[in-house]
Amino acid sequence: MERKWLVLAAVMLGSVMGPIDASVVNVVLPTIAEVFGTGISTAQWVPMVYLLMISSLLLTYGRLGDMHGYRAVYLSGLAGFAASSAVCGLSGSIGMLIAARAVQGVTAGMMMAVGPAIIVGAFPASERGRALGINATSIAIGLAVGPTLGGFIAAYLGWRFIFFINIPIGVAALLIASRILPEAEPRPGESLDLVGAGSAFVGLFSFLLIVNRWQAMGQPQRLGLAAVMAAAVLVFIRTELTVPQPMLDLRIFSIRTFTFANLSAMLNFMSQYILVFLTPFYLQQVMGYTPDRIGMVMVAFPLAVLLVAPVSGALSDRIGTRAPAALGAGICALALLLMARGEGLLGCLA
Repeated sequence: MERKWLVLAAVMLGSVMGPIDASVVNVVLPTIAEVFGTGISTAQWVPMVYLLMISSLLLTYGRLGDMHGYRAVYLSGLAGFAASSAVCGLSGSIGMLIAARAVQGVTAGMMMAVGPAIIVGAFPASERGRALGINATSIAIGLAVGPTLGGFIAAYLGWRFIFFINIPIGVAALLIASRILPEAEPRPGESLDLVGAGSAFVGLFSFLLIVNRWQAMGQPQRLGLAAVMAAAVLVFIRTELTVPQPMLDLRIFSIRTFTFANLSAMLNFMSQYILVFLTPFYLQQVMGYTPDRIGMVMVAFPLAVLLVAPVSGALSDRIGTRAPAALGAGICALALLLMARGEGLLGCLA
């Protein structure tokens, strides 16, 4: 087998853990809230802090990968994710679980930031769409397996084992990736933009915290966080425009394709995660479903991604990305509209 395919396989094995963990937690979150005797407002920090840490640190990890090599960042993320998964499973309180999930998000961000870059570096331009589509399949597999596996584990082994399953996968992925992934070439003279990294983290974290906790916060808290976010954004923009080696070259946003593709992806993922987060609570608290039945329902979305991702990736190599991306966004919007009106999957279940 050519080395590029071995590299892809190694990245896929590590990439599958994050989606498994995210989808598993959403399915059993009502159970976790019940075990620790806490409400939904506190329990939602278990998935939220994970995503907050990932989103806030992606830029920093991407820059670290440019400086020290994507291999080192990826392997560090694998090792840290497996270790933090063990801590999550051993948590004795909701506070400890939230803290462990934060660490898990820090390490998952390492893999998410540099995994696609490793694949792009291993494949020629004519095969990158196909390779990235196959990698998306591993993510879809994780999302597809997670709900069913999580529901089964929670029902028969207990919720703690949904985190323990990451340990053997992580160890295997670490051993394989350490042998397969290429060593990084030294890049002398590179430096990390600490001010840019810090202001980006504060700005993104403040923004995501405002969005997620808006209803629970009072007016002074909202204004305070908004002021912190605005100050951090201004510092970030000023820094990136003046330092010789910026963490993010803001001139890239002058490329319309780049800007609108990222904006479209952000809006799509926002709409989809609302569904992923709220549906398990609806199924358990309104419809009375058990965790294993919730898992069976939640598997529908990632299973569709699993089937479509390889085809759309290969298709984009032939006809370009615009048509598949627009069609996919349109289908997602239509499906959400039908579900909001009670005519989709939940309407049928009711």
